Amino acid sequence: MPFPPAYFILPVPALIAFATLLFAFAPQVQAWSARRRGGQAQDGPARGVLPIALASVYGGFFGAGLGVILTAVISITDPGNLRAIKSLKNLLATFVTAAAIVIFIVQGSVHWPATLCMLAGALAGGYLGGHLIRVLPASAIRAFVIVTGAAMTVIYAVKYWF
Repeated sequence: MPFPPAYFILPVPALIAFATLLFAFAPQVQAWSARRRGGQAQDGPARGVLPIALASVYGGFFGAGLGVILTAVISITDPGNLRAIKSLKNLLATFVTAAAIVIFIVQGSVHWPATLCMLAGALAGGYLGGHLIRVLPASAIRAFVIVTGAAMTVIYAVKYWF
């Protein structure tokens, strides 16, 4: 029995708000975490796997805010390297989206004209974003992500809660 869509739609504004706050305070959270560990690095491949896995499952069902959520989760492990964070976020989002696409194609649920339009926009945005991440200062990108996350929170809250 599939879950009702409301189970995934209703928490979207709260998830985006949480992810935006997590990203905004990632340097402080990371510093607190390092102090708690006594300054020792947390090594091993399992670091961050559970939050990324949960974000990926969510993204496969309902991708709204997936980029902000993944950026926030990844930024906790390395808040100082925004370019690496955005690159890894894009790679993870690509795999999450690809997995969902395969499932939707197999189920015959794809509306191809809309899909091709969105694909064109995603390719153009990915290319432009890849260029901008190299030339813009990290502080400008960080501010843009926070403002965009806050705007998405408000838009989705109005849409789904009111």
